[in-house]
Amino acid sequence: MKIGTYNIFTFFWFVLMLTGSGTLTYFSFSNNFYSSDAIFIVKVVIALISLIFICVFLYLLYKFKILIINKSYFILIQPFLIKFNKIDISKSKSVNWKNFTAFRGTIYRKVIINQNKSTIEFSDLEFENFESLVKNINVQLEKKEKIAIEQALSNNLMMIINVIILSVFLIFLLISTNWKDIDIAQIIFLSINFILLFASIKRVLNYRKIIKTTHNIG
Repeated sequence: MKIGTYNIFTFFWFVLMLTGSGTLTYFSFSNNFYSSDAIFIVKVVIALISLIFICVFLYLLYKFKILIINKSYFILIQPFLIKFNKIDISKSKSVNWKNFTAFRGTIYRKVIINQNKSTIEFSDLEFENFESLVKNINVQLEKKEKIAIEQALSNNLMMIINVIILSVFLIFLLISTNWKDIDIAQIIFLSINFILLFASIKRVLNYRKIIKTTHNIG
């Protein structure tokens, strides 16, 4: 049995956005900010940030998915929409592979599986272990490989730059940290940086493997 694990980068940015805007929203209301003598334009900006926080939170609830794969069965649960879909991939011939763009031109892969009136759709923007989840889907293999190649060629350079930036930042943190008097904030920053660096290196290695395979075939 396999369970979808959430994309590290997507999870990090959403948590960062929710934490920052949520904290700002909480303190603005708890300190009666909107009834204070603060400049009107500042109140408007804070109100917009609070609205963004609410919208992102609702969007997360709307998009939240639990994906379970048991043998040939794909089970997708959307608890906040009260939706449950189950498809036997061994009996489904309707599989569509797609690429789509998000977050400053980054390309992600998506698979859409249809069977009777049920549809299951998920992507590597949502799930970190997307490759493992779709490993046993052997329908339209040429299209599956094509979108993987397109993604690797498009994202490889950007991810290499990401690795360099995160590596430099990690070295800076390691050098500047007072290990005898380290605090929780420094531990959090180090942990986040290490996790993001690990995820970036993993992607670069995977992209290079795909590109190398493509060149060998060509």
